[in-house]
Amino acid sequence: MISDRLSALLGAVLIFVVSCGEAAELEPKPVGSVTHSSDDLKPKETERGIEKIWSIKATDKETAGAAAQTIKEAEQRLSAFARQHGLEAFVPDIEAQELAVYPSKKAFDTFLRDSNRWPSDQQIPETIIALYAYSAIHVVEESAALENDDRLTGHQDYVGVLTHELAHGLHIAVGRAHQISYGPVWFREGFAIMAASLFENDPISDVDFRFVLNGKAERDYDLYGAAFRRLADQRPVLELLLKADSPEFKEWALVVGGLGVSDEQ
Repeated sequence: MISDRLSALLGAVLIFVVSCGEAAELEPKPVGSVTHSSDDLKPKETERGIEKIWSIKATDKETAGAAAQTIKEAEQRLSAFARQHGLEAFVPDIEAQELAVYPSKKAFDTFLRDSNRWPSDQQIPETIIALYAYSAIHVVEESAALENDDRLTGHQDYVGVLTHELAHGLHIAVGRAHQISYGPVWFREGFAIMAASLFENDPISDVDFRFVLNGKAERDYDLYGAAFRRLADQRPVLELLLKADSPEFKEWALVVGGLGVSDEQ
């Protein structure tokens, strides 16, 4: 639950239940309050297939309505990726059903610290603007996010941020179905970056690929995405997800990436 301190920062918050991109206003409540039972938020059958009902928490109706549209766009982007790579069976098992939208990076950082999701003695990078927390996605509001992170150039990149968080849920769904772990940080983030179509730069160099696989590219999301794409060019994505649980995954990935066995350069 989000802290009382953050509730005070946000003030009165409107909670919305969203289906098919439309928002219905409920009674104003502080963020973190419980409004619906889990049954209210289960995916439902529609003419377009299974569609999730989202509970959206934001400071005003306009922000919540915009977030409702954006999360639907993110779902569509992730669904297209899942169909392309044979992962569509896992999409309904993504647990997230709440979207909490923060009016500023400062408010988001306060949530991270107050909820013990970030070490108190470490600075939160400016590029950390969203978090997947199983049943909820937490994100900085779009205009504030675009202003904060110069890598994001417009609405489609912001859709990518939410798609990235949903992709973590997809990865978790695959892991649970196969009872496997999720691989190293670069791999988990690289998968989500590829799924979201973010940071699609030039192919990664051999030096940088080895650098990433040796765990030395700390929070370099561009390189994470490029490294995962290099592997996905050679093997099916599902095979990569399943193989990441193996103790010899790094050596295998280096071979798949065309570099042979690992060294610690």
